[in-house]
Amino acid sequence: MVTNEAIFSKTLKGRGKAYFFDVKVAKNGKKYLNIKESRYKDGDYEYYNVIIFEDDFLPVKNIFDELVLMLKV
Repeated sequence: MVTNEAIFSKTLKGRGKAYFFDVKVAKNGKKYLNIKESRYKDGDYEYYNVIIFEDDFLPVKNIFDELVLMLKV
């Protein structure tokens, strides 16, 4: 299944910004996570993207787990 549409999507909204977490499928059939931050600044929106490919999901998750423990969240 190759599509530009998200096969999974979640949104986290906060003060003046929002985070969009979308899992999509690349042309090679592998999944990737697109994390987009949207900020409202000076009357306009700014967007920033981070793309994490399927092969890196587990290492990135492990780093986030360590960060959560360190921050004691």
